[in-house]
Order: sequence, then structure tokens, then C-alpha cells
Amino acid sequence: MKLLMPAIELYDPDGHPLYFGAGDATTNATYLDKLTSASLGALAKHPPLSDKPSLRETIEMYPALRAEEATLTSGGRFTLVVRTYPNWKQALPQGEAVKRLTDRLPKLHIREIIINLNPG
Repeated sequence: MKLLMPAIELYDPDGHPLYFGAGDATTNATYLDKLTSASLGALAKHPPLSDKPSLRETIEMYPALRAEEATLTSGGRFTLVVRTYPNWKQALPQGEAVKRLTDRLPKLHIREIIINLNPG
């Protein structure tokens, strides 16, 4: 499996994939900056992406998250998964957008999972 980096994945409250953005930190940043309650509601009305993994399948890919699976899939919230390398210059726009989004997460009913991968 090939992972394009950096990446963001947005899942509905049932764990179905709604958005997948990979390989372009600027596009991902723009997407995150535009997230609103209205845009989440509109996304939730669309069919899920059938060619992307569910939230449970994504959690299963990362052993460190498996122990928290019940918590990460409960609560009826959207879930944003952010994959990146720590301190990676190419991911800077996405990282800055994630920081800006952090204050809005509770209002948007989004939980955040950040996966910092080891580039080595």
C-alpha cells in the first residue's frame, strides 16, 4: 500500500469516509479552513466514498490506535484523521490549518486523530 503524504481523511459519525485529501498540503489546508457546520451537514448527505477505508479500518492500520478504537468510534461525532511527518516543511500549510481548526473542533463536533509517521 502506498500512502501519499500529507493527508487528511474525514469520516461521518458512523465512520464512513466522506473526504480524502492526499499529497497536497495547500489543498488540504484550504479544505480544513472552509469546514463549517453547514458544509459538514451537506457532506453527510452525500454517499460515502466507496473506494476508501472506513474509520475502523483506518484505526486497524495503526497498532497504537487499536487500544482506543471504542473511544475513537463512539460519541456520534465526525472524525478527522491527519497523517503527516513531524516538522515536515512540505506539510506546513496543512499543519497550520489543523492548528487553526483546533479551536473550532468542539463546535463542529469533530474529533481529531493526528498520526505522526516516522520518515525513516
